[in-house]
Amino acid sequence: MKFIKKHKKLTIAIIIVLVVIILGFLLIQLLLPSNNKNVCGNRVSDIAEHPISDEAINTVKEALINSSRVNDATYNLVCRTMSFVIKVESGVERDSAKDLVNKIIDNLDENITSYYDIEVYFKSLDEENKGFPFMAYKNKNSKTFSYTNAG
Repeated sequence: MKFIKKHKKLTIAIIIVLVVIILGFLLIQLLLPSNNKNVCGNRVSDIAEHPISDEAINTVKEALINSSRVNDATYNLVCRTMSFVIKVESGVERDSAKDLVNKIIDNLDENITSYYDIEVYFKSLDEENKGFPFMAYKNKNSKTFSYTNAG
């Protein structure tokens, strides 16, 4: 106690610095998101009931690539959205490329198509191909794809 009375100014300065550090830490926690939380939140709590096997994805990719119109197909899953990027050969028309979404739906189970949204990005190897790039999207509750007008 004698130390505190003898060094009042130093004690007050230390207390102020500690309060500022604590308030700064709390402000940072409030303003910046936590990196350890799931980005999907609780929207995918039942995702274990609707697994997507690597075999199913490989079947879809093979069906797309075996088409004479596709050069490459890639896949990515984020939360409840399946994303495919399809690179079509030069000279493929937009309407012909739209038919490729049927290969995706035909090779996936109803359990998957009724739970996941599906995005398909179409790119052409020929950069001057009019109508490309464009995108197709199917909501989990929808039976058909909708297409963008971009391109």
